[in-house]
Amino acid sequence: MEFFLGFHSGLGKYLIPVLAILGSLRALYGWLRTDSYRKWDRGLGVLYTSLLDVQLLMGFVIFFAWPEKRPAQWHGHLTFMTLAIIAAHVGSILVKRAKTESHQQMIQFFTYILSLALIVAGLKFVGVW
Repeated sequence: MEFFLGFHSGLGKYLIPVLAILGSLRALYGWLRTDSYRKWDRGLGVLYTSLLDVQLLMGFVIFFAWPEKRPAQWHGHLTFMTLAIIAAHVGSILVKRAKTESHQQMIQFFTYILSLALIVAGLKFVGVW
């Protein structure tokens, strides 16, 4: 079980925020320069959302199988992390429905920023950052 906790913690503190920052910078660049929305832009968004989904599943494993490792403020942590995942998925849907590539980049940028802000807020409940 220590593996799940370590992996869950590492993904949430390091890999997912780095992907959100890289994705938001790329989306901002594309939006401001009216760059085309490329296949790898979509791939980065899918990777980001998929890792958030893996985080959720691992969080549930830790929550239900290892209750003594629940953070004291687990309600807040669970709420903010769930909102971050919802924001990422809704943003992904909106990107697909956008009419122009510039609009896709703008939506992707705000999706990364919003979900990252929610992740940081959720991590504060467990004493990270």
